[in-house]
Amino acid sequence: MKQQSLLSTVPNWLSWILVGIILLIIGSIVFSVILYQNVEENKVSDFLTSEERVLEETEITEIVATSRYHGEIYYNVIEGQTETDVSLLAFVEVSNEEAEIKTFELTNFIDENTLVSQWRNSCSGSCELLQSHYGIRGNTPLLELSYFDAEDRLSYAYYRLEDGSYDSGVSFSNDY
Repeated sequence: MKQQSLLSTVPNWLSWILVGIILLIIGSIVFSVILYQNVEENKVSDFLTSEERVLEETEITEIVATSRYHGEIYYNVIEGQTETDVSLLAFVEVSNEEAEIKTFELTNFIDENTLVSQWRNSCSGSCELLQSHYGIRGNTPLLELSYFDAEDRLSYAYYRLEDGSYDSGVSFSNDY
C-alpha cells in the first residue's frame, strides 16, 4: 500500500479558500498602512503650511509646538517664541488662508499647569486627564481638557485662559 502525501489529503477548494483569506489579510494590512501614511502626510503638510505663515506674518521666530483645534472653525495652534523670548500663541484658520492669524502673549494668561491643577481640585481626584490643548472660541483663547470623569464618561471642559474661569463643557456617556 502506497502512503499518500499530505497535499493530496487537503481538498483543492479548501486550499483556495486559505490562500484567499491570507491574501485578504495581507491586503487589509497594506491598505491600513497606506491609509495611515496618507493621513499623517496631510496632517504634517497642513502643519508646515501654517508654520510657514506664522513665521512670515507674526513676530514668532521659533516654533515650540503645533497642534489642532476643532471648534466651530478648524485651527492649527502654534506655540512659539519671539526674538526677545516672549511666548506667543498663534491660531491659524486652516480653511481660510486669507484670515488673519490671531496671536496672544502667553504671559498674559493663566499658566496651563495652574488650570490643570484647578481642574483636578474641582474633579475631586476621581477624573483621569487624557490631554490638554489650546483652543479658541471667537476671540477668547481657551484651554481644552479631555478626560474621563468619575462616571467613566468622556468629557471635555473649556477654561478661559484670561482669568481661568470655566467656560463650557460636554460629556459623552458609554450607555447607549
